[in-house]
Amino acid sequence: MDDFEKNRTEYVARLEEQVQHLQRQLGEHKPLADKWTPVATGEMFTEGARVTLQFGGKRINATITNDTLDHADLTSLTTSVIDTLCRSLVVDQLRVIVEPQVDRMLQSRRAVKGAGQW
Repeated sequence: MDDFEKNRTEYVARLEEQVQHLQRQLGEHKPLADKWTPVATGEMFTEGARVTLQFGGKRINATITNDTLDHADLTSLTTSVIDTLCRSLVVDQLRVIVEPQVDRMLQSRRAVKGAGQW
């Protein structure tokens, strides 16, 4: 075999190894990427509609009444649904963490403020 054929064979073998390595990495990271890829679905029913967002391993629903569907424009309705979903995903989760700290500070402030008064 001449040098050209040998180099080409070695090059192809290295490429195949790289492809296999990348496929293994993809197999490891794809489930995590899928978990953090937002997926929204919508469905209509008699009383209105529901938009479901799957994100971060959670599923959140926003319900829209028929009256709201009849009178709202696309931007307002979309913003309202996103706000509802964000409140569920982020605000409600952070409230549980932050609220006890704020409560502690309020109690401390009240105790300090009332300490000198008899």
